[in-house]
Amino acid sequence: MKYSTYSLPKRIAASWGVLLALVSGAASQQPALPAPPPAAAVVGPSELVDRSAAALSAHLSIVAKVRHRGRIYGRDIIGSGEYAQGPIHSRLLRYEIRMKVGERTVNLLQVCDDRYLWTSRQLEHEPEIQRVEIDRVLAALERQVAAQPTGAFGVANLHQAIAIGGLGQLLASLRKDFQFYDATKSQLGDLPVYVVSGKWKSEALGGFAASQPKGAKSGATMMLRPHVPNRVLLFLGADDLFPYRIEFRSLDEGAGEGSAAAPEKSADAADELLLAMELFEVQINVPLEERLFQFAPGSRPYTDVTDLYLQKRTALP
Repeated sequence: MKYSTYSLPKRIAASWGVLLALVSGAASQQPALPAPPPAAAVVGPSELVDRSAAALSAHLSIVAKVRHRGRIYGRDIIGSGEYAQGPIHSRLLRYEIRMKVGERTVNLLQVCDDRYLWTSRQLEHEPEIQRVEIDRVLAALERQVAAQPTGAFGVANLHQAIAIGGLGQLLASLRKDFQFYDATKSQLGDLPVYVVSGKWKSEALGGFAASQPKGAKSGATMMLRPHVPNRVLLFLGADDLFPYRIEFRSLDEGAGEGSAAAPEKSADAADELLLAMELFEVQINVPLEERLFQFAPGSRPYTDVTDLYLQKRTALP
């Protein structure tokens, strides 16, 4: 049965540790809203990201196919799947992807309904099922956002960031922690795009101070852990500002002059892709099937991991 996305519950959604667990486990009828106008050439990088997030929030539904590619902790990651979300004021999302992590294949399903975020992760035989209480997570996120920058964008947290709040919340979180300093016109295949580059804001980097080596000098280059990017690239459609590709990169600070605070690199600096997520065959404001946002564990055991989820959200990367 299909139903109109306009009748979904109007509840505010907000929102990156599921992918890290995967890597570790593998090792061990109203009219549709109009599209936003094309961004003018004079619009700055930060405003482009703001406009993209606003456009995502206005969509009544988003359906797309997804591709992942990257390398974390020396393991190649390749994946593909499907993504669907309801309106921004709903808490309805489905994210299903099959990934190859090193030599292992992982099936990941995340379903966010009006009450719980369900995660089913299957490495071999029986899936591991976990549940998170959405109300508690959203309340904690509101307190954290009010107190300080997120400061928790390791590549390992990508799925977590998307799961509660969807693509719009992911962009909003990036906008909060990253300073977008450059935007250039380019092509993503045949698609005209703006490539918007971002680096950590100094106040967000302050959250990593406690994890620095003992004896580090004040003002020295901040040392980030291997799974934490120091650059993000957003490939926004030139006509609709949709984020068709998001890249998280790490600039090797020992290979050039780049750093988390100054990402401009010399010609020999190593610019490593940690993870790229690409969305294609995107459909906007289409009717969604109710079953997409339903998950019933039945007789299969599951674990409530709300407390652990909250700890990961507030811990340093």
